[in-house]
Amino acid sequence: MGKVYEMLWDCKFCGQEKLLAKTNRTCTQCGAAQDPAWRYFPSDSDKVEVQNHTFVGKDKLCPACDSVNAADNNFCIRCGAPMAGAEVAGTVPSRSKGAGEDFETQNLKALQRAQKELAQLEEAAQRRTMQRAHRLSGRSAGRIDRALGQPISKKTWALLGGGLTGMLGVGGIIAALLSMTVPVTVEVTGHTWQRRIAIEAYEAQAGSDWKDGLPSAAYNVSCRSKQRSTNRIPDGETCSTRQVDQGDGTFREESYCTTDYREEPVYDDYCSYTVNRWAVARWASASGRSLAEAPTWPPLNARTCATTSLGCERAGRRRETYTLQLLDRDSGETYRCDRTQPEWQVSPVGTPFQLEVGRILGDARCGSLARSN
Repeated sequence: MGKVYEMLWDCKFCGQEKLLAKTNRTCTQCGAAQDPAWRYFPSDSDKVEVQNHTFVGKDKLCPACDSVNAADNNFCIRCGAPMAGAEVAGTVPSRSKGAGEDFETQNLKALQRAQKELAQLEEAAQRRTMQRAHRLSGRSAGRIDRALGQPISKKTWALLGGGLTGMLGVGGIIAALLSMTVPVTVEVTGHTWQRRIAIEAYEAQAGSDWKDGLPSAAYNVSCRSKQRSTNRIPDGETCSTRQVDQGDGTFREESYCTTDYREEPVYDDYCSYTVNRWAVARWASASGRSLAEAPTWPPLNARTCATTSLGCERAGRRRETYTLQLLDRDSGETYRCDRTQPEWQVSPVGTPFQLEVGRILGDARCGSLARSN
């Protein structure tokens, strides 16, 4: 740990300057109590070292007379009042200097002005967050009211918006609202199905990659040098000194160094090439709009070959989709949900289901679809 020095403070009553914050708990000129908010760092020439200092915590302000007390005081040194629940003194932000530089006396007025502006910015940001939350809850209230079937009072929305803002923030509120669902009863009104087969062609394809990543069957290879990465090489260090307000009328000085680096480019061979491979050229498709139609796979119409050569075709991956068209007769809303073929086949028109629907967006949560008893 570095050396410990006294912070300075100015008396806001008589204007006395450069009082020692640890030694002078009251103004030496007028006797006014020290205000920790008026502390600041001294210049190098004004530093007064504290010998054999033991840090016991940040100073506290007497609840009765606002006098500064050490953290371990149980009763105020000025008026004798109990120090239970006393406010802790604030601290000045740390500052640093580079090697060979000097610390100047900190500008107290500029410091106080900056702290005031920061507090105003934080307060304004909190107000904007609350305003966005209230606007969001106001826009969403109507849709949620309709989904729930009963109105939510403005008081409830205010509590909801404020509570969620504190816990989740605006983004969390949106996510929470979008996750809300309401159960509805729907029935099957129609069926659709689609089956598709990928038709793959064996063709020459151009590509590019680093030399160590080329396909084994690549040909027409052409390479050039290109930067692939960067190496960070240690190149000395930069040392600085930091002053840290400890909150008890003292500050400590810490010396620290950071390694400097220089960047060196790393080059490698980057190549263009040609390779023969299978790739999807088109899809063969078949579809239907009735449960009475037995789903079938489409004809391939592919140029198949006995041996693989350029221009040959083959059947690739297969995809199939079976969709139920659903109707909520109470609201008139329609939905579409995909099911497995066995489930789809045993769900004729008129089959009732329970379905969770998003309260905000009204979207079907098809994973919840369950047959009604």
